[in-house]
Amino acid sequence: MALKVDANTAKVNTLDKDAGTATFALDISAVTPLGILTLDYVIAGTYIGKLFCADPKRVIIGEDYVERAASQVDLKGTPLLSYGKGGETLNLKRVGDRVVAFLPVTNGTYTYSGDVHGFLPTIGAALSSDTNFKRLLRLHQQFHEGHTRVSTPGNVLMVRTQPLHMRTMFARVVKELLPEGLHVTGSDIIEPTIGEGSNESDDRTFVFYGDSKTELTGVPVE
Repeated sequence: MALKVDANTAKVNTLDKDAGTATFALDISAVTPLGILTLDYVIAGTYIGKLFCADPKRVIIGEDYVERAASQVDLKGTPLLSYGKGGETLNLKRVGDRVVAFLPVTNGTYTYSGDVHGFLPTIGAALSSDTNFKRLLRLHQQFHEGHTRVSTPGNVLMVRTQPLHMRTMFARVVKELLPEGLHVTGSDIIEPTIGEGSNESDDRTFVFYGDSKTELTGVPVE
């Protein structure tokens, strides 16, 4: 979650492939004081997120697949894969047996302004009703030009990249390729941007935490 709360699967209790159901336990923790306040609004019935299952057989192993997706469109004429705001190309590298895209981080960092505290009850109501509020939350983010993109204990590192939109695939942050000591929050999955709430012009936000000495210059995704 972008509001300085991290969620990770602690235990899978049941997994029924035929029925398409699963039950599992989550570890939900606050990374900062703002995260602690946010946890007050995580109650029974709160929407936490979607269960994502990565199939090792479905990873992209060739750059040509990405290039074809970028050149094809759906029935509405929308590209199956788009990156940037015009003219940019994905930086693709082969790592082991799969292809990883390195998304350059834009200048500066972001933090939340103090008035976000007044927005927390609305966020709680939105989570309880599965209502998308991410674009409204961006209104409370302050830009800090030129700030070093390293993470320090007790704080989060919020950065943005150029827009990345996909129609027919998922992507996830490659945690093992991040700078040493840097961790990505549980919201590390990039979902297909289809339907209500998607905006092609929005830069993509990533939230990290930990204690890193190396500046983050690019976000590796697969």
